[in-house]
Parts: sequence; structure tokens; C-alpha cells
Amino acid sequence: MHRVLLLLAFISVASQAEATIIDSINGSATPASNLENGVDYGKPANDIGWYYTPTFSYTLDGIYSEFGQFSSNLATPMITVQIQTDRPVNGGVLLAQATFQGNSYDGGELGGTFSPVLLTAGQTYFVDFMGMNGMGVNVGQWADNAQGVPMPSAGANTDLGAYYEDSATSTGFAVAEIGNNDVTLAGQQLTGNEPILYFDGFIPTPEPSSNCLMLLGAIAALLAASYRRIRGLARSRHGGGWQQAEENSPLGSAKDC
Repeated sequence: MHRVLLLLAFISVASQAEATIIDSINGSATPASNLENGVDYGKPANDIGWYYTPTFSYTLDGIYSEFGQFSSNLATPMITVQIQTDRPVNGGVLLAQATFQGNSYDGGELGGTFSPVLLTAGQTYFVDFMGMNGMGVNVGQWADNAQGVPMPSAGANTDLGAYYEDSATSTGFAVAEIGNNDVTLAGQQLTGNEPILYFDGFIPTPEPSSNCLMLLGAIAALLAASYRRIRGLARSRHGGGWQQAEENSPLGSAKDC
């Protein structure tokens, strides 16, 4: 019985999964300060997105980003973060989205949670932020080396090679900015290709039906063990060892009744 209770406790714990930051891109990067989204040739943009390919499967239930502080004007836009199967211009399907309020003075880690969606390892998705008007940038910094080649800087270590945006004449993230499109403002450089993204989620746990099968298997094993023990008692009885078997039985001997 104790074994069954322990198994039930294990299954109960295993069925519960606490969401946490499970994956990130440029998670240690520091965004440039006093750079406004949409400023200087629209890089980065008010609506910006990137392709994301997880290296392992997990259940996603939130996306966050780190925004730099922008102190010139206070802006508190309502921002929407989305994950889609592809860019809308390519027929992408929305999988999940959340809306949160920004604050340009504070910046910081902002985002939202949504109903869980399963992401598959090796499958490419499109992550975007819409309506960031007035907010500081949410991309890492890069700096040119002596040869003029952009290199990781201030914690950024991943350049996705491109970012996608909406413009005054197109929607669906049809505009692609590809290559090392460095932008230098206030002595800081960025390409827009190095987003700061945090993915909140958890590794899927066994379905309840699987837990039930595990429990049934454990009960069957315990019953089989009990059956073998009873058979052992029966053999002892026929072999003249009934009294000794009774004394070893957890039920006690017949003379105790």
C-alpha cells in the first residue's frame, strides 16, 4: 500500500509543470538606451519580427523582451506580441498572442502570457512585436571591429541575419531588412537582427492517460507480488510448514485469532 501511495504522489508531482524562462535569444544583452523604435530610417521598426527555430520541443506560454529606456518623451503604448507559423504575407497562421503596456521611461523586461502552445524542435516560427511607438529599442548592440565588421557587443551574441517590419505601404511583415544594416545613434550600433527575446514555458509532461497506465501497471505488479507470496504460504502448508509460514505472515498465526 505504501508503494502505491508513493507512486500516486510521484505522478501528482510529475503532472504539474511550472512555467519559467525556458529559452532565449541574446538573453544577456543590454539594449541601447535613448534610441527610439522607428527612428533613423525606421530601424528598428514600430512593428518588428524575426524568425525563431527552437532546438528542442516545449510548451510556450509567454514571450518577453528587454526594452531600452527612452527618456525624450513618455510613451505608454499597448504592445502586442505574437507567435505565428510564418509571416502573414506568406500565409502564416497566428498561434498565440498577448497584449501588454509599455513605458518608455522605465523600459525593462516586458511581455505577456497566453494559452499554451506546443513548439516543435527544428520547426521555424515567426515572433513579432506590434505597436511599439515611442518605446526604446528591444535589440542588442553590435560594434564594428578594426576591419569594420560588426561584432557582438554588450552581451549580444546572436545575429539572426534579418528582421522584418511593416511600412506605410505594406503590412504582413513584408519588408525584409537583410544583412549588416548598422545604425549608429548616440555612439551605439545595432543592426536590428539581434533581438532580445525570452520564451516562457515548460517541457510537456505525460498525459493523464499515461499516468493512469503507469498506476495500473504498478498495481498489477503489487498484486502479482502478493499472489506469489500467497502461493508461497500455500506450499508451506502442504509441506508441513504451516505454523512457520503463519508466524512469518503479516496477518499473524492462527492461534492469535
